[in-house]
Amino acid sequence: MEWKWIGRLLAVVIEGLLIASCSVFVSPTPTATPVPTPGPPLTAKEAYRLAEPAIRAWHEDAVVEYVGTPTSNHWVYDDGTSQVWYFGITTVHTKTGVVVYGKGAVPVIGYQGIPGFEKSGVLPDNPISPLDELEIDSDEAVEIVLRHGVSSEDRLIEIELTPPSSYYGVPLSWKLTYGDADDIHSYRKIFIDAHTGEVVGHNDFAE
Repeated sequence: MEWKWIGRLLAVVIEGLLIASCSVFVSPTPTATPVPTPGPPLTAKEAYRLAEPAIRAWHEDAVVEYVGTPTSNHWVYDDGTSQVWYFGITTVHTKTGVVVYGKGAVPVIGYQGIPGFEKSGVLPDNPISPLDELEIDSDEAVEIVLRHGVSSEDRLIEIELTPPSSYYGVPLSWKLTYGDADDIHSYRKIFIDAHTGEVVGHNDFAE
């Protein structure tokens, strides 16, 4: 997973557990930071619907800048779901970020669980559209790549929603990474336009 955004926005870790109606608990010390406990696998849009109340509670004008999963042989599933999702968030007014770890029904707000310990933030150049407005969810992206060179025997280890990028040469896209999470040399990537479902940019599965 690419962590270049850490320190300038809010990240929400959703573990497939309901937090929509929960109260907010701020841990008083770094040692109180909870260890993430993976829950039932969800698609990106399903996880976002659970994360959104915590995002809005942090700041009503918060916008999403990053969506992705850990790079994992265990938490990410071949059907495009994951037991853990990260949502990077920033806001126009405060321009600061915190980390929210969801655990059970009690998320923790505060970078590394320390209240007030927030990182400086900047507005994203390419904020991600509200996930509910995307035509293609993470599981649908997997269905598409299975028709474009990816085999059902290939192991999905990371899902990331990539903003429009000149580096990758893609519009807003799902970047799916296959291989062994413990062997970076095994990684193979394919990009799917999150609005049209087209295969775009670099494709390690191209013939």
